[in-house]
Amino acid sequence: MSNDTWDEYFIEGTNVLKNKLGITNKEELSKNEKIITLKKLAYLEMFPIEGKFDSDHLRKIHYFLFNDIYYFAGEYRKCEMARFREFVNPDEIEVRLKNELDKMNKEVKNILSIDGYSYFLAEEYYELMVIHPFREGNGRSVREFLREFVLSKKEQLPFNVELDFTKINPDEFLMAVKDKYLYPSLLQMLFKNALVKVDVKEDGSKHL
Repeated sequence: MSNDTWDEYFIEGTNVLKNKLGITNKEELSKNEKIITLKKLAYLEMFPIEGKFDSDHLRKIHYFLFNDIYYFAGEYRKCEMARFREFVNPDEIEVRLKNELDKMNKEVKNILSIDGYSYFLAEEYYELMVIHPFREGNGRSVREFLREFVLSKKEQLPFNVELDFTKINPDEFLMAVKDKYLYPSLLQMLFKNALVKVDVKEDGSKHL
């Protein structure tokens, strides 16, 4: 990893990401980031971002969520990163992401059951987190991307479900991603819990 590239993201002499809010305290930045993105995610519940569920679509979601906070919103990261495992090299992000999303859009047509769907979404979430296309905000962007994906595919599948991440315990979710090879079925189980069946009434309203 190039220290020069890594350091470019931070305010000089600090561990605080450069931001448009003029904040120089890490905890304060995190607090404000959460407030702003929660409001934007609430907006997307009513007005999802249109797209083809390709790389550009994911970048648009990231840009919408973080443009008021970070200069790198919607841009692929330029530095190497590792957290629960080593993430994809920056030079490989564009190709890996395109290939993964192409596969996702193709294979969803073969889903026949909610169990199969939960496995499919769990695997896609994990792979997209391993690619880790952005410097910050990957989890929120990918979760919103998948929520909108499920919403858009309802008429193409033999069941009517929506993806509700409030049904997932955040600590269990983090453990399921971090320790996927220790608990291989946990992430799938959590996604199954988050797939909520939706009944559409005659007047067009939804009943969960």
